[in-house]
Amino acid sequence: MARISKDYQERFDEIIATALTLFQAEGYENTSVSMIIDENGISKGTFYYYFKSKRDLMIAVIKRISEQVVKPAFAIIDDEKLTAIDKVNGVFTAIGEHKLEQKDMLMFFAKVIYNENNAYLLREMNRLLLQFWKNDFSKIIVQGNEEGVFTVENPQMTAIMIFAAGEGLAIHSQLEEGEMFSNPNMMAEVMKSYISYQHLIERTLGAPDGSIKLVDEELLNSFLGE
Repeated sequence: MARISKDYQERFDEIIATALTLFQAEGYENTSVSMIIDENGISKGTFYYYFKSKRDLMIAVIKRISEQVVKPAFAIIDDEKLTAIDKVNGVFTAIGEHKLEQKDMLMFFAKVIYNENNAYLLREMNRLLLQFWKNDFSKIIVQGNEEGVFTVENPQMTAIMIFAAGEGLAIHSQLEEGEMFSNPNMMAEVMKSYISYQHLIERTLGAPDGSIKLVDEELLNSFLGE
């Protein structure tokens, strides 16, 4: 049977989708290039036309996930009717809601990228997300300065610092994950960590006390499976 010819982006997207499914079902280490090729019905040559290796494919998967995580934020950032504070809260809420919708996939990939053997994946994800914070989230900070609600000298660097603090919180959550899911009392500790992050952002932006609300207890409970 003749192979169906598809354009570059369509074939690329299909391979990414197949990899996502197989990585979740079989585990990253247990999924071979041959499995992905067979599932897609493509030749080995076709696969290597798009990706140099499984590692290269996984980096592309991480890029796709990173893009999807921040995608809901762009409409909020570009909304001229919203204040800077509304945008900060809105961006974090939108990203949080997306993470909840994709909880199983994101929890799986969090375990993969925070594995010490896959440090290159964490570096790549952070590199990609950092571009959003530096180039896009910083626009909110500029707006806040103009509105007189923030007092930030360097919006881009401040956005990077907020991202770095959030990444530190994510790493802490991964380290505590076992106890978090087995000990109901850990929920209170998780909330304290997120509230501390919330206060840190207020202080970093110079925003009024209580103006930044990133922690939705109901949403966090849902994500943690409470």
